Amino acid sequence: MQLLNENFYFVKLNREEKKDIHFLGKKFIYIPTGTNTGIHK
Repeated sequence: MQLLNENFYFVKLNREEKKDIHFLGKKFIYIPTGTNTGIHK
């Protein structure tokens, strides 16, 4: 567990959220790819 805590960030995300995500100074914008689907890029 210590290895995981030292080398990874644990993030809880709502997979259906369409708002922009701000993480570690980066902005991930939702891009629709279909009727009810999309990705944050």
